[in-house]
Amino acid sequence: MTTTLEAIATAPNFLYDPFFILFFTIFLFLSLGESQGQTNLSGISIHHAQKMSHDTVKKIISLSGNVQVIFQGQYLSCDKASINLKDKTVEAEGQVVLQNQKVYAEGEKLVLNYQNNTGTIYRGFLKAGQVIFEGEVIEKTGEDEYVANQSYYSACATCPPAWSFKGSKITAEIGGYASIDYPVLRLGKVPIFALPWIRVPLKSDRQSGFLVPRFPFNKTSKLGLTIPYFWAISRSQDMTLNLTMFKKQGLKPNIEYRYLLSENSKGNFYSSFLEDRFFEQRTKNPSNPDETTLVQSERERWFFAYNHYFEMPEQITHRTNLSMVSDLKYARDFPRDLDTDGEPAIENKVSITKNTEGSHLSGEVVYNINQLVENSVENNNASVHRFPQIDYSLMDRPIAATPLYFGFDTNYVQFARRGLSYDDVVTAGESVGDGMTCPATNPKCISHETDGAFEPSKGDILRTGHRFEFIPRISLPFRISNFLEILPAVTYRETQYRFTAHTTELDTNYTPTAARRYLEMEVGAKTRLAGVFGNRDDDQAVRYKHIIEPELRFSSIPWIRRPNHYFFGKFEGQPYSQTNEPLKDDDFFGLNKVQFDYHDRIFDRRIVDFGVSNRILRRQWHVDHPEYKTMGVFRLSQSYDLNEAESEDPQAWSSINALVDLRLDQIELHSIALYYPYARITNSSSRLRIKNKYDNYVQLGFTRSVLVNKDNEVNLTSQINNIGFALGWTTTYLNLVGGFDYSSITSKIFSWKFEAQIKPPGNCWDITISQFQLPEGQPDWDFGVHFQFGGK
Repeated sequence: MTTTLEAIATAPNFLYDPFFILFFTIFLFLSLGESQGQTNLSGISIHHAQKMSHDTVKKIISLSGNVQVIFQGQYLSCDKASINLKDKTVEAEGQVVLQNQKVYAEGEKLVLNYQNNTGTIYRGFLKAGQVIFEGEVIEKTGEDEYVANQSYYSACATCPPAWSFKGSKITAEIGGYASIDYPVLRLGKVPIFALPWIRVPLKSDRQSGFLVPRFPFNKTSKLGLTIPYFWAISRSQDMTLNLTMFKKQGLKPNIEYRYLLSENSKGNFYSSFLEDRFFEQRTKNPSNPDETTLVQSERERWFFAYNHYFEMPEQITHRTNLSMVSDLKYARDFPRDLDTDGEPAIENKVSITKNTEGSHLSGEVVYNINQLVENSVENNNASVHRFPQIDYSLMDRPIAATPLYFGFDTNYVQFARRGLSYDDVVTAGESVGDGMTCPATNPKCISHETDGAFEPSKGDILRTGHRFEFIPRISLPFRISNFLEILPAVTYRETQYRFTAHTTELDTNYTPTAARRYLEMEVGAKTRLAGVFGNRDDDQAVRYKHIIEPELRFSSIPWIRRPNHYFFGKFEGQPYSQTNEPLKDDDFFGLNKVQFDYHDRIFDRRIVDFGVSNRILRRQWHVDHPEYKTMGVFRLSQSYDLNEAESEDPQAWSSINALVDLRLDQIELHSIALYYPYARITNSSSRLRIKNKYDNYVQLGFTRSVLVNKDNEVNLTSQINNIGFALGWTTTYLNLVGGFDYSSITSKIFSWKFEAQIKPPGNCWDITISQFQLPEGQPDWDFGVHFQFGGK
């Protein structure tokens, strides 16, 4: 089908009479003159032009004055244009603008074939997303392909750009990549370095390619260079390969693999390997066994960490968290690889759980790597693991049509390790191995060498065995009026032990098996007082609710059967408040013994617990629904030991436990405190955070603690007074996050961490500087520059 202008351009001579020319002139004036009308040609639409003329012989339409043309989803504007209907070309001049959904281009001149959408832009620039190409000549060679000679490429919105690559030739595919021949990186207008060739992305989707190098530094490794490569394996998995060359320690490759199985199921894997040429190992001095020296050697070092979370049908969840290292010094030398420096042990856990509305079933294995050893290359035979641990809980549920409720917990644990099933204990002056002896200041020591015999008479410690527990309970909850809730309950606990150590000693209180069972009775009472504050006349007004919950609970063990066994220790007559205290020398040297964990400790119990909780809730309307927030929680609790009250020197009151947790819009305060009434000392830890609506914050922290023994005596040598400061701040040109911990006892900052991201104007690049110092570690630096490649 021929358009109106094409028909006129090829019309016979009889149409050129005065009346037809007058008629056509009026029609052309109404269509293209001073009007805003639109004329359609084959493949091109003239949206606006102040003046228009045509050459019927050459089939050329000339437009001028605010020309606006649309073709193939593209918009062209200029001062004047010439449309060649025969060659299907447009030649535009003066303030030329060409744009579509992907690209915006400007120039002094444009020659374009509007049929195959190819052409040339002269003395102009092209912008795709955040990417800009500028040059004397930019050729459009395809739908999304461009070639620029003697041009520059940048992703900065500033003028001049904060950074750019100037190249002899740039070949670009919008939504793909740009290849630059002989690029020169310039910061502002200053050339920095040149490359023979570079390829940069022009799309926002994940894509494979090299990332900008980084420069790590620490005292041990010295300056390093990291070259990262990102591999977009698929939509659900990717990998980052880092090659780091350290000045002292050599090449250190690192792999980071990530995958997504479903919306909630995902995992990642991290690993690294290093042939360390300057590994420092502390060894005993042969001439003086009481001294140690540092010796440098070459050693293969590695780590890997694997985290996996998988949601399966039937409410089954599988978790894996592994962190393995070649030596115990690795976490200190490379703290960025594993955040475990300062921890007593590195825990590796694999578990599977199934939860329903009324039950919980889980099975797991836990492998521990002991970090509390002096020799960093010592084997891990002394660590105790849980292989496996199985737990099942049945939630309280009614018994038939009675008011009684029944529930139970049961668990099985095997405590295992590679080494012996016990620790050899020696007395002062005896050998502990490696030419060392047990100091005279210690009544007992654990030997690093074994005599091959488990001897309870010498105090050897049981470390492996099996434990099975079955704990059923019956409760009878009821209310007195609507004011008081009463909950009496009876719990039976049966624990069976099987130990794997064997002894040839006679007349000892050790047997390979043991059973412990007791009955616990408790009754609790709780009430609630509440008040609502705010405008009650307006249903959508902000309101506050204050809830006070006093509670009282009495618990007792009226019957217990506990064998006179070597493993259990003697906790009779000791305050019940010591149940969950950390393991101390008193347990090792005294009668308490060292059990598997806290579940093995049994104190005589006749306890009265007191507590009161305060909560403040806020309700405010958001659009068409209410939002509730807990603004603050304050709780006080203490217990009174009736058995201890009957002793000769009673100290029946436990520590007073206090909790303050405020969650205001711009202020957060979290504080816990333990006041020991007989030692007259308070251990506390507090954190105050002030933030704004952008979640920028300043945080102060304070920790004060000392060890208090079972006789309420204070060990001042264990005193800790730490002050912490943290900051998280985001601005237009700077992001800053970090903090430090200061000891008022040593008057030193013992750990710190910060990361600063400097973002120059243009939103096209940033500089990242980070450092952290862990307690007893070495400062670790990292420096990197990130360029934004932003094509769409």
